[in-house]
Amino acid sequence: MTTSSEAHIASLLVQALPAALEQIVSAIEALEGAEVHARDPIGKILVTLETDSEAGILSKMSQIQDMDSVINAMLVYHEVDFPDQQTEHPEEQRQGKP
Repeated sequence: MTTSSEAHIASLLVQALPAALEQIVSAIEALEGAEVHARDPIGKILVTLETDSEAGILSKMSQIQDMDSVINAMLVYHEVDFPDQQTEHPEEQRQGKP
């Protein structure tokens, strides 16, 4: 991931053909910024992506969706952080305090 003023973190639920599960997990883990957190024998895979842009998230999602034996890749969560704008007291920032 390159240095940026934004950090995009997303989680995906990927459904793959069970017979190709390990092959798909390996292919996902080979993508920069992708991490597999869980899988089950029926082909469900929980993935997080971390990139420096929304376009990066969409690109990684498309790469996963286009893999052979992937049935679907569904976005579950997407968060944008601005690390350059963090304060020493993040709880005050969430409450709208200066």
